Amino acid sequence: MEHGHADLSLRPVAAAIGSSPRVLMFLFGNKDGLLKALLARARRRAGDGRAAALLDPLAIGDLERVTAAVELHAGIVGRTMPTDQQPVIRAATGEDLRDLQALARRVIDTCYRGFLGDEAVDWFIGSGASDEHVATHLDQGSIHCLVHDGRIIGLSILDGSTVDLMMVDPEHHRQGLGRVLLRHAEDTLLAQHPTIRLETFSGNTRAMSFYDACGWGLGERLVGEGPDKVEYLKSRATGPVVSSTLT
Repeated sequence: MEHGHADLSLRPVAAAIGSSPRVLMFLFGNKDGLLKALLARARRRAGDGRAAALLDPLAIGDLERVTAAVELHAGIVGRTMPTDQQPVIRAATGEDLRDLQALARRVIDTCYRGFLGDEAVDWFIGSGASDEHVATHLDQGSIHCLVHDGRIIGLSILDGSTVDLMMVDPEHHRQGLGRVLLRHAEDTLLAQHPTIRLETFSGNTRAMSFYDACGWGLGERLVGEGPDKVEYLKSRATGPVVSSTLT
């Protein structure tokens, strides 16, 4: 920041606040997103005494103030709903099947095309593979619903020590609901297993940034017949677990 915002890089900002570039990318997308968020935040707060604290870093290069601004905005982005509007997590029942299947198709259709491609997404939805996956796990009693105002807006599938699947309706992204679901999954599985795991597609950089931000450790790369995946691990005793085999 010493020579203006053109020289701003997410890496030194992340290092200064003890975070990682992936976390900042998850929150802001890129450095322009960070700057726009700070300026927008300052405009919204104009007149309450905090606008200068957010605008000054862009003008004078004060990294400590940039850090404070980033942390303030990160707290806002990751907030949950007011207490009286909090969603409820409950075990799914047979009556939820159609809603759960529709939610899964909607999330895949909206969010997966960028890293899986249209052909794979269209096949996964059109072949019924997505519906079958949900139905199978519902029969096994391993699905939990995130319910708000009588509507299912998220789901998680827990299979043994694995978070098999976690989805939030795209209409409710950026409300902290992914963290709510993941925390519930962690608490449930860590009560039964010393180490838990999940997988995500290696091309799903937003999900990887999310798990990094939530304290999961990157494990092995998983190469199979389908798209490559990566494993994330978390331990009851030590938190994130990093695989020694990762290269």
